[in-house]
Amino acid sequence: MKFKKVITSTLALSLSISLISSCNENPKEKAKAETTKNSVCLPAEKVDKEKIKKSLSVFGANFDVVKVEKSPIDSLYKVIIKSGERYAVVYMDCKLQYAIVGSMLELSSKRDLTRETIVSYQIEAQKEKTEKLKKLLGEEKFEELKKVLGMNIAQLNLVELKNIPKEGTIIYGNPNASYTVYVISDPECPFCAKLHQSIKEIISKDKDVKFEIILFPLPFHRHAKGIAENIASQSDMEKRKELLDKSFEAVSNRDSSELERLSKENEKGAKILEKHKEFSKSVNLRGTPMIIFPEGIAVGGAIPTETLYKMIQILKNK
Repeated sequence: MKFKKVITSTLALSLSISLISSCNENPKEKAKAETTKNSVCLPAEKVDKEKIKKSLSVFGANFDVVKVEKSPIDSLYKVIIKSGERYAVVYMDCKLQYAIVGSMLELSSKRDLTRETIVSYQIEAQKEKTEKLKKLLGEEKFEELKKVLGMNIAQLNLVELKNIPKEGTIIYGNPNASYTVYVISDPECPFCAKLHQSIKEIISKDKDVKFEIILFPLPFHRHAKGIAENIASQSDMEKRKELLDKSFEAVSNRDSSELERLSKENEKGAKILEKHKEFSKSVNLRGTPMIIFPEGIAVGGAIPTETLYKMIQILKNK
């Protein structure tokens, strides 16, 4: 089970609590005394993050423990985790044996304390990312991009460009162009097919830009894996382009029989695609298509042709 699926759902918890006290006992004082006697809670700042990650590893490994804080309930830690660009909160007991996923509500104020924590971390992360973008691009280019993208500039992410696969990619445009845009694509993805048309329009207008397609077949697309392996296994670039063009044409025409014909799973292609998948995961791919500019800036989705063209012109001009 993927951890990101777990952190976005609320677990149904059934707690059976039995409180027995006599009329001569003060329940609050008794509870306080027992808590002190049996407490195993370290101060939140002294809790080992690696131990927490190990305890939560049953849900996967694709997350980081950002911080451990004291929660409003003395016997629970508030653990802030990050998966990709998203934050979430998990509450854990002092022995790190139990995890509670879901919202903690302050009943007196009707506040969702969990949501408030997540939002505050997301806002702070966005501020940091904006500052990094400004430093990377310079104030002038950043402002130009902001004019083109508006509020959507918040969708830009910073990624590492190391480990770009060298085999099985598909290049569109002038092979000698000085500016390369990378696109992670699924040959059966309708949004990728839409972006594919934009790519062809852009390379017809700008001969100094090329697009390099990295394949990432999504598991819920029936023929994607076989088509991607068929494409990657071809030694000839023109043949790869021909197959990808046909695949996207079939997607646009909803021609499942053609997609089935293009699907040819093979060991050579599968081996090549391992590198494609490795790179895609390293940039926190959440869906296709994903556009990555050589500056290390990435954006997801099939953005409009004119918007993409303007972004390229801003970024590639010195």
